[in-house]
Amino acid sequence: MPNLRLLALLFAGLLGALDDVSSASAQSKAAPSEAAPTASPKTAPAENKPPEMPDIIFYVAKGEANACGPSCDEWIAADGKIDRGAPQRLRRLLTKLGRRKLPIFFHSPGGSAEGSMELGRLFRNQKMTVSVARTIPQGCDRDKLYEKTCEALKRSGQDLASELDISVTMCNSGCVYALAGGTARVVPPFVKLGIHSVGIFSTGGPPVRGAALAASKHIVNSELQEYLHDMGMDAALFAAANAVPFSSVRFLQRDELARFGIDAREFGESAWHFVSKPTAVILKTYFAKTGNEHAYQNTMVRLSCGNGKAVVLAVAREVGASGATDSAASAVEVAVGGRHLNLPSVATTAGFDLHAVTLSAEFVESINDSGMIEVFAPDADRTGEKAPAVMLALNGFSAAYAKFRPSCNGAVANNLAVGSAIVAALQNQSSAMAGGSRGLPQDQRDAGQNNDRGWVFNPKPAAAMTRSFFAQSENRGATLRLGCGAGGKIEVSITRKSTSSETTGYGYTIRMTVNDWHVDLAASAFTPATDVRRTAVPVESMESIGDRSTLEISAVDPRRGGDARPVANMDMTGFSAAYAELRKACGESSWAKDKL
Repeated sequence: MPNLRLLALLFAGLLGALDDVSSASAQSKAAPSEAAPTASPKTAPAENKPPEMPDIIFYVAKGEANACGPSCDEWIAADGKIDRGAPQRLRRLLTKLGRRKLPIFFHSPGGSAEGSMELGRLFRNQKMTVSVARTIPQGCDRDKLYEKTCEALKRSGQDLASELDISVTMCNSGCVYALAGGTARVVPPFVKLGIHSVGIFSTGGPPVRGAALAASKHIVNSELQEYLHDMGMDAALFAAANAVPFSSVRFLQRDELARFGIDAREFGESAWHFVSKPTAVILKTYFAKTGNEHAYQNTMVRLSCGNGKAVVLAVAREVGASGATDSAASAVEVAVGGRHLNLPSVATTAGFDLHAVTLSAEFVESINDSGMIEVFAPDADRTGEKAPAVMLALNGFSAAYAKFRPSCNGAVANNLAVGSAIVAALQNQSSAMAGGSRGLPQDQRDAGQNNDRGWVFNPKPAAAMTRSFFAQSENRGATLRLGCGAGGKIEVSITRKSTSSETTGYGYTIRMTVNDWHVDLAASAFTPATDVRRTAVPVESMESIGDRSTLEISAVDPRRGGDARPVANMDMTGFSAAYAELRKACGESSWAKDKL
């Protein structure tokens, strides 16, 4: 067997990378909104392609009381792409801190395998707690954290007044290995860790190929396996990562975090925090192990503005891994402030089970930080059986509410509107937590990503129902259209913006999957501006779709063995009403007059 250390010296000019990826796989069907919204450089429009995330910066951040956990208000922020110089920069900061023992919070797409492992060993040596959250310093726009002024502030060497944000954060690839080195490893609710195999890049000269490439990969993989063993991780973590192509990514579920030894907690909760955009809300998230031996469930408790001075309390739970939604019919119960509240079901859609109730501002203002809030909810893995109460701390609630209250203007009309707002927020949050648009700065994402306006019926010029949305995995807008077809069928088309690097759209098929059936949309027209796909679907199939269905759109490439690349996932809320209008219009047009 060759001496791996000696081979490592021979390949000193090569870099093993666990970098941010160029494309991403969809999440499990149980949580369809949690697709990895990445954009391949081969398909993204040139004008929208953002620069790479900067090399990782370490700085000390200071927040409000309990901002980073019980009795924790200071932490080390780790923001950016891990490079081989990262460990030395962190050592300098730790030397400066002396006896101050602070946790560290990552927001990173990954990077150098060497740098990631060295960081992990440093964490273990220093007995550090490692977690995942984005740090937002005061004086920086939360949507423009990589502008020059903000970057200069982070590099100033000063302790920066900041807040932690787990709603838009990531720890992918090499970051996962660095995290493994922590003495305590804390992965917040809803946060997904992304893994894939290593890539080998030459730091100069021609690309690495053939035997040299294979030998280099063997070296890096052997180093990673040895490192993970030393950190006490299960060997299955490396096996899972190595099974994912470097150009893709897979996001670990909570049960895998426990099984691999990354975060074995059966319960975890975030602090209460105020979010001002896009809608003012107070949030607390938590995860808890369910009755199923290996299942965990993420839940969000959310307060938003209601009519007048009212406040809407909502509980949004991920649908269980089995996909069961029977529990939606049962009310969620909340005990807080001496009252027992029943939260009726608002909707079960987009992978979430939503419950909400309206409260008076006077009651909400009477809630103090010293108490607890209890949540009683059906166990999704026991088809409606009540799970044990979950006890949540109210520490920090008053401060978050004080920031939130001035934002309420009585703009929300009812719980249904609140439900729609929650769905949109959870879709955006889940996508962001799964890695963001390639894990890149928020200000560099396409502004159109939130333009899903739901199903709309238009009687003229030709009767049709449409839904415009942003295909995050492809970084482009799209419109799904249903119209009257010949022979009593519904004609379906998807029109997407063409990308600058595509010259033809005929090499792959767009597949639409809903309920227990799917249909392929063949290429119909392709121009430098648009890519149009069409098909005809029997009425019987269309009528099997309900508002609780989930639609999955993927690109199937026969040149790659029929692999399906995710394009978009969406709930079907509002579909039934729009479809009823379309059926009526199609009947009046004898099903044949209006062609797409």
